[in-house]
Amino acid sequence: MGDAEVDQQPRLVDRADDLPRHAHRCRQDPLDDRSHAASVPAVVRTLLAVAYAGYLVAVGFLVWNPDSSTPGGAVVEVAELFATLGLPVGVDGVELLLNVVLFVPLSLPGAFLLGRWGIAWWVVVGLLGTLLVEGVQGAFLPTRTPSARDVLANTGGALLGILLALLVRRVLPAAWADRMAP
Repeated sequence: MGDAEVDQQPRLVDRADDLPRHAHRCRQDPLDDRSHAASVPAVVRTLLAVAYAGYLVAVGFLVWNPDSSTPGGAVVEVAELFATLGLPVGVDGVELLLNVVLFVPLSLPGAFLLGRWGIAWWVVVGLLGTLLVEGVQGAFLPTRTPSARDVLANTGGALLGILLALLVRRVLPAAWADRMAP
């Protein structure tokens, strides 16, 4: 074919702008909803941000405290509480549970503050966060012991938090968010 014949061939798409907005995605990430984050009332977003900052400070203190008796004591106390309730979880089970619970708040409010981050991104954030925690413990805190089990539990907690965020989004009706928006 000559140049004249090529120019006369109809083009399906002349530019990337002509593509549908999310044509490059196979399926839409349920958390990639910029409008939902914007629909959360400003006062709620502010309270979430303040609570989120407090959570990060508290977690930093807990996981990077050179005195291992602080988190260890919490584990023993919770294990004793479970035992009095008739739940034979044991110290190892409580430690695993607390490591999961520790990272749920990382992604749960974050999904409402940063609505454009998808599920996979929050799992990666949880993984990177726990790798940072365990790396600092191993490199700089001789009384603390990093573990692969903690990495898996913390990352699982971030995933659980994002799944809870999806559930909350489905439960809270859009009309409620629209009424509360400024």
